[in-house]
Amino acid sequence: MRTTLRQLVIFGGPLLVGTINLMHPIITPPIYPRVTPHLHLWLHLHLLNLLLFPLLGFAAYLLIQDVRNPAATISRVAIALFVPA
Repeated sequence: MRTTLRQLVIFGGPLLVGTINLMHPIITPPIYPRVTPHLHLWLHLHLLNLLLFPLLGFAAYLLIQDVRNPAATISRVAIALFVPA
């Protein structure tokens, strides 16, 4: 992978996910009556997260791509579990 594209994924992916999640409203109990006014925002935010979390996992994978040790192996397994969950 080209260095520029690699850096864009490693830095841009988490930055994009973090920036988008700054819009996440903080709701205190009772939950349901306070969520309904934000329903469209929550729906779009979580659908975007479904698309962007694999990019976050890919960025983490790129950081350990060339590392060969037990910690890197555990990290690869954790990434494989994190992205779909």
